[in-house]
Amino acid sequence: MERIKKGQSRAGQNLLTGVCLAILAGLFALWWWQNPPRSPYAQAAALLSAGLFALLGVRFIPQWMKAWRGEPEGEQLAQPDRGTCFKLFAVFLLAGALYYLAGYLLQMAAGRSNGAALGFDAWVAGDVNQYQDIAKRGGYLSEGPWDQLVQLVFFPGYPMLVRAFSWLVQDYLAAAFVVSALSAAGAACVLYKLARVDLPAGAALRVVKFQLILPGAFFLWAPMSDSLFLLLTLGCLYLARRQRLVLAGLLGALASFTRLPGLIVLVPVLFEGIANTLRQRPPLPKTLGRLAALLLIPLGFAAYCGVNYAVSGDPLRFLYYQSEHWGQRLGCFFNTAAYQADYAVSYLQSGDVQGFMGLWLPNLFYHFAALGVMAAAVKRVRPSYTAYFIAYFIATIGATWLLSGPRYLMAAFPLSFALAALGQKRWANRLATGLCLVANGLYFYAYLAHWAVY
Repeated sequence: MERIKKGQSRAGQNLLTGVCLAILAGLFALWWWQNPPRSPYAQAAALLSAGLFALLGVRFIPQWMKAWRGEPEGEQLAQPDRGTCFKLFAVFLLAGALYYLAGYLLQMAAGRSNGAALGFDAWVAGDVNQYQDIAKRGGYLSEGPWDQLVQLVFFPGYPMLVRAFSWLVQDYLAAAFVVSALSAAGAACVLYKLARVDLPAGAALRVVKFQLILPGAFFLWAPMSDSLFLLLTLGCLYLARRQRLVLAGLLGALASFTRLPGLIVLVPVLFEGIANTLRQRPPLPKTLGRLAALLLIPLGFAAYCGVNYAVSGDPLRFLYYQSEHWGQRLGCFFNTAAYQADYAVSYLQSGDVQGFMGLWLPNLFYHFAALGVMAAAVKRVRPSYTAYFIAYFIATIGATWLLSGPRYLMAAFPLSFALAALGQKRWANRLATGLCLVANGLYFYAYLAHWAVY
């Protein structure tokens, strides 16, 4: 009987794998037929992207099936002591101070800082001015210049918090730095607590370490929404893992009020909920109660749609602005790899080294490296976290005009779990740590030098 069950399980697994691969192959073939890549570089990049994603999916499906098999799970580990969390909070605040000091020294060495701004002016790039404008106005414009109308695409969670802190520090940019630094330090604590649910202390600390040094990690201390989004996402998932579902739903709602990918936290939370239901077989009323609590998560996005309606009369106006102003629509991630490869080669051939090094190379590197790392570590990463990464990757990297791939992927927390899993051996840990430090340092310099880093 046991052999029959295993055979049925394997047959179902093979069927699901085949269906998923067929869908991916069909989408890839349709895209190739409708928009054939222009160059061998684009073709190779698209094939590599689709191939790595397929590898990740094939290796993930058995983990998915195992998680939903209803088998008992090992006991969760004891919660970390508060002393460790306080130390991590302090370490991330210190890391932020070191980033700011490095920025100041680099600006002074380049002769680009007047000293009064202590180098913080170098961080004002990309979307920083957009968030600052929204915070200063306390909202969005219903009429006015086009470049201000389109600021409606920036979700209100972060600028609202910056505005609140500005009452304390009397400066909007300073308030943004305070919010980002505190959020980054808070995210470190919650990430450690989340990791400790399943991992021993040493492995959990390794997870936090990689989140600290991932290429692009400096964005956590930039005056933008990345660290707040990460904090809210981690907090939602941690509370869900601890079965505090109403609070998890509320934090998830705040995440979806801060950035559109905040909705994707539904994926791991529902994944865990289904796995727990299959293991525990709770009464139907209790199951429905859990589901109702999780449905709080989309309310943050619904509130943002309400803001859109109040400002423009259209609850989805932000989609129009995304498309018309930034050329952003949901596309296929392998199409992203294709056009970014074309632009990378074009910039390199034209001699635009700064554009190549600051924009296209980091986007392509992160694209392939993230997929490769997750595919290599998938059997040692919790399946719900991998499910989150897959959904997050599809939604964020599939943008039709993606400039901020490294910033988005840096906030995909499963990457730090994957690197920590791959770094269990000392030599692998040292290698991964060194590569991350070098890549993050170079990318940080490109950001401060304003080399088209978004």
